[in-house]
Amino acid sequence: MQPAWINIGQRSFSLTSYIDNSNRAKPMYELSKTECLYIATKFNDEARAKLVLRWQELEVEKTMSTLDMVQASINAIRANEQDLIEVKQDIKELKSKQVTMPDYYTIAGYDCLNDLVYYS
Repeated sequence: MQPAWINIGQRSFSLTSYIDNSNRAKPMYELSKTECLYIATKFNDEARAKLVLRWQELEVEKTMSTLDMVQASINAIRANEQDLIEVKQDIKELKSKQVTMPDYYTIAGYDCLNDLVYYS
């Protein structure tokens, strides 16, 4: 099949290898989706149908994995935003204690803590 594939202007099938259970290198082809579909047309109808359905399953799994990663990223961003809010509040509290005594708030400290006025 490879000579016909090359004749129509495509590249050769990519020959590579894998390690089997006995730790031996075995040859295998690394095929693109298009190359798999090309080869599948040589099989019988049932085998071709199974291949098409399996490829669809793999694409759905990949899409779901991508959606899961996006959702995890969104959750991480939300958690970071909450952490940032808490850090900003801690900074405001520390600034307010800078302009006052450590365990008490003066008017200036209260104002700084509540963003009423900024003391530098």
